[in-house]
Amino acid sequence: MRPTTASATGSAGRRGAPPHRLAHVTGLLLAALVLLLGPGAVPAAPHSGAAPAAAHDGAHRTPAAHDGAHRTAAAVTGTWDLTVTIDLGHDTVTTVTRFYFHPNRTLTTDSTHDSGDPAFAGSGYWTADRGRRFSFFVTHPDAPADPGAGDPGVPTGTVNAVHQGKLKGRSAFTTTASAFVLNDLDGGVLGPIPVSTKAVKVSDSPS
Repeated sequence: MRPTTASATGSAGRRGAPPHRLAHVTGLLLAALVLLLGPGAVPAAPHSGAAPAAAHDGAHRTPAAHDGAHRTAAAVTGTWDLTVTIDLGHDTVTTVTRFYFHPNRTLTTDSTHDSGDPAFAGSGYWTADRGRRFSFFVTHPDAPADPGAGDPGVPTGTVNAVHQGKLKGRSAFTTTASAFVLNDLDGGVLGPIPVSTKAVKVSDSPS
């Protein structure tokens, strides 16, 4: 989600963060993952194969709730183009990124897009619920440490975000999220950064 438009560069992502602040941010992300995937299901890395998150779709639910989650999962699986809006407070940045939601509840994002918009790669996990609701966690390494800089020479960082989404029919969805950026150079933390997306389905196949 490298920004397509430049805005004023903030300094929050460039300052070193005290250990207690990093621990607090890490705790928030882990707590969000536990809520997303279920207790004991926080994964080490999104490699291929059955993802722990899949086991929690419909777990301890009534048959009707399980069926609803299954229908949601079937609709989410596939290739999507997400228009991502990042709210920096003083400005907003919008970019388009292609997401692949795999049947094993992993997801990947492309570093390129058909439109030519710059983006960056990422990976994560997703889970489905009834009521056409779903959630996903995504991490983007080697992203701009300051999302508003618009300068490819700025220090890189790792972006982590948990999105809460709602399907709109079978070919569209929206999400909202809070993102945190860890500056790879000085360990500074920028966030939470409000993020929203509007997505259009490209294919039922995640490839």
